[in-house]
Amino acid sequence: LIPRRLTQRLAATTPPTASMEFGYIFERLCWLMYTSHVMWTALTNPNYFGHLTYWSLCLQSVYFTVDKGSPRAGPAICLFHGTATIGALAVMLGYTFMTVGGIYRFGSFLEWENAIGKYAGTIGADRTLPVLVAQKFYEHYWPVIVLLLDKSINRASLRSAYAGAGPLRTAALGMAGYLAVGSAWEQYSHSLGLGSALDVYQQPDEFKTERCLGRLGLSADGLPEDFVYNSFLKVFCIGGAGFLYWSLVPPLFKANGKAKAN
Repeated sequence: LIPRRLTQRLAATTPPTASMEFGYIFERLCWLMYTSHVMWTALTNPNYFGHLTYWSLCLQSVYFTVDKGSPRAGPAICLFHGTATIGALAVMLGYTFMTVGGIYRFGSFLEWENAIGKYAGTIGADRTLPVLVAQKFYEHYWPVIVLLLDKSINRASLRSAYAGAGPLRTAALGMAGYLAVGSAWEQYSHSLGLGSALDVYQQPDEFKTERCLGRLGLSADGLPEDFVYNSFLKVFCIGGAGFLYWSLVPPLFKANGKAKAN
């Protein structure tokens, strides 16, 4: 005899549709794409551990381990989907800002990126522009596109998990989650003795704390040279990602045609 609770659970389970099955396949392909990349990087070029981008790609890999079609996936979706979305958007915004600074310092995107690789020890020879563009697009912009595709393909599963949830709470959870990831990376990066973020990402001297505060007539005594730069990036990237989050995720929060405010 089948236990009553199991019978009720089976009866309440929605049979998988073709779109749900395609969504599952999409999740597994994304997991394979990210996991194979981060594992290969870990085995062949561990110096990439010092870059926040690598940590962010690991986060995307973790998110795509979640089977959003599972009736018990709700808590994991609310935690990892928000954190992965905020993370992908923050990396996109941060890299775009750093690219402007790098080009300002070196006069060329190619020279700037190769300078980063040489400083971190992640490259043995200069990369060509096509290879570099493909690599950096994959690392910094492709995750946002994948999450947009995921939202479209797995909309039903995401909406089911988010139904009745509060956008403010989940947005705050995603922002806090990625801020924790970024803070952990920051401590790890400092432990490697690679220097400040300005050194790691080869940013111009104009971004140093002494120069920034000096323009305002303030003293920089006792402050790290990347204090202003890091503080600005955290506010710009996490705040900007939170703002963009509102244009992407809130439609998933509707329950019975309405969405909670918090």
